[in-house]
Amino acid sequence: MRGTVRQAARAKRRQAGEWTGTQIPEAYRPIEGRLRESLRTAIRDPGTYTDLRWMVAYYGYGAFGILALPLWPLGLIVDGVWCGLLRRIERDLRDGAQARLVALSMRSCGTWYAASIRRSCPTGG
Repeated sequence: MRGTVRQAARAKRRQAGEWTGTQIPEAYRPIEGRLRESLRTAIRDPGTYTDLRWMVAYYGYGAFGILALPLWPLGLIVDGVWCGLLRRIERDLRDGAQARLVALSMRSCGTWYAASIRRSCPTGG
């Protein structure tokens, strides 16, 4: 645990430091003594647990993205069908709404509309 977690976190810290131009310090307890004592120190170190949680989240989300990659073509198909369905619904709503508005205006202004047609018609009606 001491080598893998700390080394991976150190590499990512260095990479983030190069990217941002800011050095990110390590916050570990020093590991000294025999193997048993050094393991105990590494396991009980809060910095190790912080790095371990970060690694699980970082690589877990990465694995999720890789596993979701094969579903991408399916998502494109579903999106295309969904967009087509939405377009059809919007067109039907727009056409229906326009027809209702025309019918409403013809009903409410029926007399005015009929009178204006008679005036504009050269034969008088």
